[in-house]
Amino acid sequence: MFKHTRFPSLMMSLTLMAICSGTFAQNINRMELGDYERVKDRKVYHLPEIPGFVTLTADLHMHTVFSDGVVWPDFRVQEAWVEGLDVIALTDHIEVLPHKENIKGDHNTSVESASRVAEMLNIILIKGTEITHGMPPGHFNALFIKDANLLDNDDPMEQIKEAAAQGGFIFWNHPGWASQQPDTTLWWDAHTTLLEKGWLHGVEVANQHDWYPVALDWCKGKKLTVIANSDVHEPVNS
Repeated sequence: MFKHTRFPSLMMSLTLMAICSGTFAQNINRMELGDYERVKDRKVYHLPEIPGFVTLTADLHMHTVFSDGVVWPDFRVQEAWVEGLDVIALTDHIEVLPHKENIKGDHNTSVESASRVAEMLNIILIKGTEITHGMPPGHFNALFIKDANLLDNDDPMEQIKEAAAQGGFIFWNHPGWASQQPDTTLWWDAHTTLLEKGWLHGVEVANQHDWYPVALDWCKGKKLTVIANSDVHEPVNS
């Protein structure tokens, strides 16, 4: 497993491909996976290798029924395989749980339930979560954490502090999301505090169909990792 200390170069290579659609595909034979038997074309990306690194395709912002998504975690992994991804992070919300009365489990369940399928399909599955608050500071993904349940409180700074204590890689999601910053994409004092404490490692410059050019300038000026993700809630091809 790679560590986030190498992410500034590696992550730029792999995450900029996170929401791209494939232009090349190859046929595969029938695959048997537990109760699933499917015939699919897996997308293949032809990407340049960077000397000293391995180039991977990834989506590091995805949701399941364990927050406000509409698919099961193992389905999300199978989708990722078909889409040609090497790495995914299931980042269900800590605070947004619309299905909690009908779907039992804790904040670690989505990743744990998908781990078997990920192993069988050779998908690197990252344990993550989304910290969800109004602006400031907004929404953040924390990756490579050990126990998402320890982030379950109402204080965003304490949640991010705990994620950092677990060795998490933390990035600011969709900074110009119209629901939170409808007029302009601003950097707040809270983000300066997070940066100074070493608790902010990247910014999601692109999210689904949205793109925030000023966030790219922030990453360049503040030496933060450039992130691009799908933030998918529905099936990918819906």
